[in-house]
Amino acid sequence: MLVAYHIDLLREMRNDPLSTSLGLAGRTRALWVQTIMKSGKDILAVQTLRNWTMAAPFLSCWAPFMINLPVDAGTEISVEDVVETLDRGGTHYTLGMRGYYLAIPLALWLFGPLWMLAGALLLLVTRYRLDRSI
Repeated sequence: MLVAYHIDLLREMRNDPLSTSLGLAGRTRALWVQTIMKSGKDILAVQTLRNWTMAAPFLSCWAPFMINLPVDAGTEISVEDVVETLDRGGTHYTLGMRGYYLAIPLALWLFGPLWMLAGALLLLVTRYRLDRSI
């Protein structure tokens, strides 16, 4: 059930990315990076990413440095490169959280197959509502 749900979610993200919260988050990140890099609000970028990376420590290495580069500084790093780095970090964070959520039905399996089924169904309903709420 969970695999079928994620295959359907992936299909929907490819067909209409802005209809899912993941697609909308990716588009929002891209617009945010463009705005920050063009306006030169370095401190805002670092503070925002610091707060965001407290939940995803793997991102804290490159993204703040890349965002603080001026667009016209003659660097080889483009806005698209920064967006790609942030999207990769966001994708890994999302996959990690989904793995964590998957542990709930697996832990309920210790109490019996009906508990696992109930946990999987609850997880499906919850993920469906969260993935499609914009």
